[in-house]
Amino acid sequence: RVIFWGGLFVMGGQFGFLARLVWWDYSWDIMEPVTYFVTYGTAIVMYSYFVCVRSDYNFDTARERWNLRTFHKISRRNGFDHEKYNSIVQQMKEIEANMKQLENVGALLNVKKDTM
Repeated sequence: RVIFWGGLFVMGGQFGFLARLVWWDYSWDIMEPVTYFVTYGTAIVMYSYFVCVRSDYNFDTARERWNLRTFHKISRRNGFDHEKYNSIVQQMKEIEANMKQLENVGALLNVKKDTM
């Protein structure tokens, strides 16, 4: 969350800085190339993110990536066993899938029982 609020703060600061330069200090004729290069630089940063991560930059995937990175960093520091955790999560998913199948079978049996 801090990263996203920081990004919002930086974008707002950039907007305010460029607005001041356009309307008070300089004119649009001077600032137009500057804003072009700021926009192009932002596009370069986003493309470099895509090249490094192989995923489009949107807030959901960036947040998930950041959370996963933080999780691994903290868990490595505290000696958390990732393999054991992943195996437990996989077992939970299998058990939940089996329970869902049993619920479906139970519902079918109740329907057949009621129709007889």
